Amino acid sequence: MILNIDLNPTLERNYLLDKIYLEKYNKAKSFDYSPGGKAFTTSILLDIFNEKSFVTGFLGGINGEHFHRKLAEMKMAHEFIPIKEETRTVIKLQDEEAYTIISEEGPRITREEVVSFYELYAKLIENSSIVCGLSSFLPQGVPKEIFFDLITLANKKGKKFILDVGADELFHGIDAAPYMVSLNQRELEGFMKISLDFENEIIKAGRYILDRGVEFVVIDLQNRGCLVLGQEKGYRVEIPYLGNKFRGYSYISAGFALGINRNYDIEMTIRLGQAFSIVSNLEHDIMKVEVSDIKKFMSQIEIYPINY
Repeated sequence: MILNIDLNPTLERNYLLDKIYLEKYNKAKSFDYSPGGKAFTTSILLDIFNEKSFVTGFLGGINGEHFHRKLAEMKMAHEFIPIKEETRTVIKLQDEEAYTIISEEGPRITREEVVSFYELYAKLIENSSIVCGLSSFLPQGVPKEIFFDLITLANKKGKKFILDVGADELFHGIDAAPYMVSLNQRELEGFMKISLDFENEIIKAGRYILDRGVEFVVIDLQNRGCLVLGQEKGYRVEIPYLGNKFRGYSYISAGFALGINRNYDIEMTIRLGQAFSIVSNLEHDIMKVEVSDIKKFMSQIEIYPINY
């Protein structure tokens, strides 16, 4: 089983409009709400391939109840620690030209709620082969070193941990030597505290993370593909031209989790990861994605070896 962790999930409120007008009355053509966050979307993508996964984190308030109800309706396996404060909302406004996102600040998590999550995690990890840490940023009250703790326990249990989190959490998580780190160029620059203008500089920075004991580093270059760096060799991954449709989302780690869990070879795993990222960027409604959509892009991906 693949365990997907999002410590700061969202309830998404999606509004479709003919056109968004600033400082004027706007009427929505349609409206819906749905669970959001990396862990939820990762589980949706894995379910397309009938891969068993489990979602966990914190949920609270009316938004948390809506989130839980939706997951129950979808029969998505999950267990969240209930919290006193309200799960945050993300409002998405979309018309034919624009896509605007308004995100609330996350809830404050108490010390007792954090302790309860550690206890739940220790239980869930026993039946998990791979753990994906997927929080975009931590809610208030959660210690910054939490991913260091989660990765350390996963390593002790012989579980592979994929770390795909915000820049602040990377600093602490990488020190625990997760199996794989997934990040984009901007996050890598933040981690290294330098600007990376050329690919050879990006590769060198990625290898610095490998030297910390990480087995694989995946650097998302967004509409330019990605770099996959391993301890022995690396790979440059190129994707077809997508124009300005790429929205900057990254779900490469979802495809890698699937490939690693099924013991696919590295090329197949890379194709899955990159194709997952492409479809999640092109399709506004992730529920509409099918296996054929992912396989179509897998066949269009070019992979070139990088020898260190």
